[in-house]
Amino acid sequence: MTRSVPLWIAKSDDAAIPKAVKLRIWLREGGRCSITGRKILTSDAFDYEHRVPLSMGGEHSESNLCLALRDAHRRKS
Repeated sequence: MTRSVPLWIAKSDDAAIPKAVKLRIWLREGGRCSITGRKILTSDAFDYEHRVPLSMGGEHSESNLCLALRDAHRRKS
């Protein structure tokens, strides 16, 4: 299966994630936190986190981003 839109790869590590990319990540992850597995509610604070941290050579790209509840993300980081 081919993608109908190209995979987003940031030009720099601090580039903002476009809204369309955030939506694709949300849909891909099923709206679930990658750390706890819990469904993220609209009232929950959450982040887009890198599966492989930038400091360990991870890329700031759509394929390396996932969802994380903010409290769980802060405990992990």
